Amino acid sequence: MNDLGNTEIPPPRPGAGSRPPTRADGSRRLTVLSAEERYALYGRPDFDEFQRAEYFAFTPAERTAAELRRGHAAKILFMLQLGYFKAKLAFFDLPADAILTDDVVWLAAHY
Repeated sequence: MNDLGNTEIPPPRPGAGSRPPTRADGSRRLTVLSAEERYALYGRPDFDEFQRAEYFAFTPAERTAAELRRGHAAKILFMLQLGYFKAKLAFFDLPADAILTDDVVWLAAHY
């Protein structure tokens, strides 16, 4: 208490309230994952030959569902989404210019 009977508020500690930003964009949010780690978790898969054989191996029911699509491109796109979903448990926006040609070539050769 001060001379007037009021409770004094202690001055702020040095550095308190002036935390430096933890991200490059100036945000105070903590950066836990690097851009590469975020892509590895949430980005579209980039398969090698072994992974293609594993994730693009379809059950008879999955093959039937693919065959129900009209046109070869729709079948390939369905199989791409299904294989990517098996790998990452997520669906991806697949514009034509972003589709990995290695995956399309592999699917066309095997199905």
